[in-house]
Amino acid sequence: MQTHSDDKWIEWLESLSEHNFVIIDDFVPTHVYQSVLDVIELQKGAFSRAGIGSGSDFRIDESIRDE
Repeated sequence: MQTHSDDKWIEWLESLSEHNFVIIDDFVPTHVYQSVLDVIELQKGAFSRAGIGSGSDFRIDESIRDE
């Protein structure tokens, strides 16, 4: 595991504070990243679009739920 200097952490926190995001190259180890991608691939099709109602009243109404 790579460790970073206090100065580097301060730089990242300042960037986060200023821009509301920070990019940290190689923050997640490659094997962890690949594992997450594998899980996502396995879950394809396991989710459906959000809708309202149930049974025959179920519908997708993007004016109510747009995720």
